[in-house]
Amino acid sequence: MEQRDRDQRVVSDVEYRTIEESIGFGFWKCDGAGKITNLSPSFLKLVGCTIDSCAGSDWAKFLHPDDAGKVMAMWKRCIEKRVPWEQELRIPGAQGDRYVLSRGVPMQDERAGTICWAGINLDITSQKRKEIELLEREERFRMMISNSPDRVFHQDRDLIYTWISNPPTGLTDEDVVGKTDFDFLDREEAERLRSAKEAVLETGVGRRVEIRIDAGGQKAVL
Repeated sequence: MEQRDRDQRVVSDVEYRTIEESIGFGFWKCDGAGKITNLSPSFLKLVGCTIDSCAGSDWAKFLHPDDAGKVMAMWKRCIEKRVPWEQELRIPGAQGDRYVLSRGVPMQDERAGTICWAGINLDITSQKRKEIELLEREERFRMMISNSPDRVFHQDRDLIYTWISNPPTGLTDEDVVGKTDFDFLDREEAERLRSAKEAVLETGVGRRVEIRIDAGGQKAVL
């Protein structure tokens, strides 16, 4: 019986470790005050620590210096209010920053209060790097068009303006964004322009249309 119990414990431990290491940077555990009591081997390897050197400390030592204050303030609020924890963590490394989605819940006892915190660390580095790259591309594009004399705009499938650069004289971004051509053009001009745009959406072939903007009577080519 004792041998069987030992065998079952070994199997359970192997299963636990297998599951743990399949979840990004594995499980973590903190005491009721939010101090670290256990971290997965994969996370310890990421931050270059041993559990002995980390136990009793908080998350701040692992975080990017620019983020540590804000993250720890949020962690403190979660501990005080005993609410679930979810936060993206940026962790500096020799090969660049790594990004972790940390989630956890308080393990509570009606009499003793919060006994401990337990959660998981998910590796979202690839996703975050793609998001950052996309934002950088968008910023470069916006800088390019902001320095261009050309008028560039975007409309959704309902032909509502979502943004515009260099709006016509007499109009501002606020006059255009969130609106359609019917909000600032004569109805006849707006109808003609809408027909041309709908044809472009349907055929994928560009068209050139000259219209007159009421604001200041400026003639613009769109």
